Amino acid sequence: PKVSGALDPYPTPALKPRGTGITEHRLSGAVEDLRQAILNYYSDYEATELKTEIWLPETFVGIEDRIDVVGESRDTPYLWTNGEIRDTPYHKTNHSLAFTLSDDPDEFLIVYGVNHQATGKATYSNFAVYGEKYINGVASVASPSFPGSAEVYIPGHPEAGFLYAWKVARSSDDSDYCLTVPYGPLRYGFGVDADDQCGYVGFRAYLEPETTVGAKWDELIYDRVIKFKKHYKS
Repeated sequence: PKVSGALDPYPTPALKPRGTGITEHRLSGAVEDLRQAILNYYSDYEATELKTEIWLPETFVGIEDRIDVVGESRDTPYLWTNGEIRDTPYHKTNHSLAFTLSDDPDEFLIVYGVNHQATGKATYSNFAVYGEKYINGVASVASPSFPGSAEVYIPGHPEAGFLYAWKVARSSDDSDYCLTVPYGPLRYGFGVDADDQCGYVGFRAYLEPETTVGAKWDELIYDRVIKFKKHYKS
């Protein structure tokens, strides 16, 4: 143009604050009861407890730190089981904590924790199993299906209605609370390619009703995952 115009950038939007000050931590003891009951239920199996932590930071953090937050939205906190060993808080090294899941019926996950919808910290929540290489979600369960699932392990527990526990396997065990993860190529991967053999679990808790944005991370009890594999005698 012959005449330069004045810059008129969009203003930085104000953000709705996350959090209400009300937490789920009154249920910490109940979650531990559920954890121990699951470990006891599968006491003949080798158990590996995966660590859950923050997956994606806030969008403004991504902008400032030049982090690809893959379309993060403030309608939920994003949690996953594939972190920890990284060269920065958000950039992973080659030392992944992703798991493999074979088609052996004696190899499976138990995903468990607080039903964030039942506690009022989310309008609904879910967990999904992803392939690590392509970040492709292949199977999921949402909180409207959670009620009753914790009773399998802690029948009659006074807090069981606020909890859930779900089996994740390559083939169904015909129970009401088992998620089947489709086979990838070579009956091993997570969806789209033969070399996509590692996976992780991601968690979301959408829209806390009081704030209409995702809950504050430290007001939630993070969902958990245990991988079980049968002990075979040599």
